[in-house]
Amino acid sequence: MKRLKMQTGLGGPKFNLVRGDERDFDDEEAGRLIEAGFAVEVEDPAAVAAKKAAEDAKAKADAEAAAKAEAEAKAKAEADAKEKAEAKDAEKAFAAQKPAAAKGKK
Repeated sequence: MKRLKMQTGLGGPKFNLVRGDERDFDDEEAGRLIEAGFAVEVEDPAAVAAKKAAEDAKAKADAEAAAKAEAEAKAKAEADAKEKAEAKDAEKAFAAQKPAAAKGKK
């Protein structure tokens, strides 16, 4: 089934369509109407809504993943900075002990 938008009027025993009307036709009939220039194919509103919902869900998931990655990177940077500061403090403490030990050996 294809959803078509009429470019011209079309009437028959089961329907009467005017320019701009939309209607579902089987694939064979839709092909004939499109080829003759009587109609153009349009997306089904439900399909359009489903596609938009899927795109929105993907965008939300991508944004959440980016926020999580940013938070992890920030936490790692903070942990690295803390580790570096602790190493520097330990180095200072060790350096402070060296002269005291040297004085005691004299």
